[in-house]
Amino acid sequence: MFELGARPHPPRTLYRAYLGQSDIFVGIYWQSYGWVAPGMEVSGIEDEYRLAAGKPCLVYMKEPAPEREQALAEFFGRVKSDGRLSFKRFGTAAQLGELVADDLALLLTEHFASGGLAEAGAIGPVAPGGVGPAALRPRMLPVPATALVGRERDLKTVCGLIERDDVRLLTLSGLGGIGKTRLALAAAERTADRFADGVGFADLSAVRSPELVPAAAAAALGIPQEGTRPLAEVLPERLASARVLLILDNFEHLVGAAPFVSDLLAGSRALTVVVTSRALLRVRGEHEYPVMPLDTPQMTDPETPVTEDTAAVRLFVERARDSRPGFTLGAQNAGAVGRLCERLEGIPLAIELAACRIRVLPPQALADRIGDRLDVPAGPSDLPERQRTLRATIDWSYDLLGEPERRAFAILSVFMAGFTLDGAQALLGPVGLDALDLVSSLVENSLVMPTDLPDAEPRFRMTETVREYAQDRLDEGGEGQDTRLRMARFYAAFAEQAAAGLISTEHRNWLARIDPEVGNIRATISWTLSRGEIDLCEAVLVPLWIYWWSRGYVPELRPLTEQILAMNPRLQPAGRAQMLLSAASSRAITGDNEGSRPLLRELIELCRELGDERALAITQAQYAASIEVESTAQARGLLSEAAAVLLRTGDRWGAAYAFGILGQVALLEGDTDEADRVQAEAMRHARAVGSDHLVG
Repeated sequence: MFELGARPHPPRTLYRAYLGQSDIFVGIYWQSYGWVAPGMEVSGIEDEYRLAAGKPCLVYMKEPAPEREQALAEFFGRVKSDGRLSFKRFGTAAQLGELVADDLALLLTEHFASGGLAEAGAIGPVAPGGVGPAALRPRMLPVPATALVGRERDLKTVCGLIERDDVRLLTLSGLGGIGKTRLALAAAERTADRFADGVGFADLSAVRSPELVPAAAAAALGIPQEGTRPLAEVLPERLASARVLLILDNFEHLVGAAPFVSDLLAGSRALTVVVTSRALLRVRGEHEYPVMPLDTPQMTDPETPVTEDTAAVRLFVERARDSRPGFTLGAQNAGAVGRLCERLEGIPLAIELAACRIRVLPPQALADRIGDRLDVPAGPSDLPERQRTLRATIDWSYDLLGEPERRAFAILSVFMAGFTLDGAQALLGPVGLDALDLVSSLVENSLVMPTDLPDAEPRFRMTETVREYAQDRLDEGGEGQDTRLRMARFYAAFAEQAAAGLISTEHRNWLARIDPEVGNIRATISWTLSRGEIDLCEAVLVPLWIYWWSRGYVPELRPLTEQILAMNPRLQPAGRAQMLLSAASSRAITGDNEGSRPLLRELIELCRELGDERALAITQAQYAASIEVESTAQARGLLSEAAAVLLRTGDRWGAAYAFGILGQVALLEGDTDEADRVQAEAMRHARAVGSDHLVG
């Protein structure tokens, strides 16, 4: 029943609604221009408002706002700050009707659901928006069928973030199958006591449109749709003062709903939202926690100790026991389990899918049969279709990408050992793609991961499973050969730049820069050699011979140089000179001085022909190092001349090398004083360039 109190030309209209024995105060201020005279006393609506103390209140005010009158401004200031009422503005009578109908319908629904508003505490104070926290009825959290394994540190960190007042939106990002949902549920269970009004969980995997996310969130929190107002407007009001944790699971295909999440947080002061997603929401206030693969054993050899102390191994053993009770990790199967976990890269879904097969295949047979990670056999039938194989899991992420991201994803797969932004741009730029934007997008979609290297430029990588998938896409698209050709040219330019840096005071820095690229360089050398691109192969391999030597890779280098010389004996003079130096050095360093001398003699003549005095000096030093003891006088002359030339041309690394050999010659001659003097000179130059190899 409603009572209407009115006066002629009323500046204000009052409604009082009765529900059972409890009043709900409904105050409506209908203000129009010219109706409120300066100095008018506030009465009527304010009187009723005061009489309604302790009751739920709904207050509506006609726009434009009347704050220009001091008395009205003070009154409406008190109204807006009152935590027990809903305060809303309206523009027309039709809008007012919709607001009143919606709010009263909502209160009536709660009245009957709670057994009557007359019962003490049935409603309690009404939060802004018309609904108090007691009206929330979140669904029970899903209970995972198996325990969370190997995520102790992650769980502690995520709980700590949820408990921080300044973290209201937390996104758990990561590759599909990495365990984001399980981690979110475990964190929600552990922190539930902090959220007096409950924890809601919305599985969005089956939601196909961003416009449906508010309905899914409302259902998770037990908030019904009442009246005609959109839930996107209702939810912030219903949650305005509620202390709630809301989990939005599998959000990656619904990023268009990110503004709704942002608005929900802006209107709900005590709400915390945890999102699990392969893609970031990219809204203000978002905190990201990347969920990484589990730790795996590093299987450097078959005898590597493997125990359940490693998270990936522990997960495999736990899931294997689910499939075959009594399964144990022992000396007979530990190595195979370790290799499986390493090959599956610590991805929990991959490990669980593999462990499901243990009832049929023992670990050794399973390790031998799993050749393609992407097609690890299907797991339990209750897994979503998108998680039945790793390929299906990555398909889900790939399908969410735009066409530029898909193309960039495929192209970047040629980097076997990760890449820098410069490397990405060298491959993407020529086909009209921007590396910074696209790499950022792939990182946000959890298909590419940043790699932290101290004191180095940023690097990015794909897990090998994802890279294999992307490489399939590259080859299917017909861009594989052109992409690898661009990669070879990039590393040829990189090698040329590195060669200059390796003989300078930047030697140590360049060693550190080359180290993470070695896998890519090896792949490039192998590809160019297989395609007959000998000039490109030589341009990548040879300039780095100081690096190969310093890092002990010369045994690997020698057969390659020999193969290149045999395949193309008619290289241009400059190219042949580089190949001869690399091959001769490789032979000498691996103990074949006899085999190196013919190459060095040819190289000396070629350097003189080319007028390359630095290359000639290095060659002389190499040749002197290969001369037998009976020829020490000739060796000393060659080395002294080489050291002087190398210093004059700015090659302090080469000078240190020449002085070092000269010191050994002095020792062979029994001149210890000269040996000490020359070795000190060698050490001075070696330390100047930062060559630990020469210093050692």
